[in-house]
Amino acid sequence: RLLVGVPGYWVITNTSDNIDEGKAFLNWMVSSEFGKNHIVKEFKFIPAFTNITFEAEDLGDIASGILEFTKDNKTLGWYRTRLPSGYESDVAASIQKYLAKQINREQMLEEFDTHMANLNK
Repeated sequence: RLLVGVPGYWVITNTSDNIDEGKAFLNWMVSSEFGKNHIVKEFKFIPAFTNITFEAEDLGDIASGILEFTKDNKTLGWYRTRLPSGYESDVAASIQKYLAKQINREQMLEEFDTHMANLNK
């Protein structure tokens, strides 16, 4: 299986002084021929919008391969962004200890469980 997801950095912060302009730009990127062409042929993104048509060869080798994995139901989504705040850094610390051979695999997994239990309190 292959982990895949959509780019998460196309956002407009709610503290921006240019929210309307940001929304207009993002809408233009997915509705204008120029923007749609760039998403597929320049950025090599698999479009998340049904109004953007493309040929697999427009995407390049990597995205075309991902598209095949997706069609064959061999992909999984990125779910780490749905984890509670703090969990990722705690898990990273446990992984570092494992890689440094300070703990074994079972201890690392136990630490993962402990981190989650602590966050759910």
